[in-house]
Amino acid sequence: NNTHKSCHEQRRKSKPVTKKQAKKSTRLTKEEALLYKVFTGDGTPELPGVFHISGRMAVILYRFYGSIKAIKEAAEVSELRLHGVIGPKRSATLAEAFSKGTIHRGMGILECDQTWT
Repeated sequence: NNTHKSCHEQRRKSKPVTKKQAKKSTRLTKEEALLYKVFTGDGTPELPGVFHISGRMAVILYRFYGSIKAIKEAAEVSELRLHGVIGPKRSATLAEAFSKGTIHRGMGILECDQTWT
């Protein structure tokens, strides 16, 4: 009984999505819209964005992996580039953004802002 599951298995647990399907839909869920804004940034130190990774790519990754946690784990073990989702340079950039807390901090800021509107 191995309780540890790889990122790939966690992604498959939710609804399976191909890269083509992930790119196809134009409707954004609330979490996808927040993720898009976090990756795009607003130019402030609090929400700088993620260099070399667009908001659109963030949504595609989210749809492909099924959660922010699964994207983080895949980036940390270079699974993103193994599956050909993004190249090694952008995979390293994404792993660095997670390690610095840029993405989680940005999600927290935007979620907080939305509760006040």
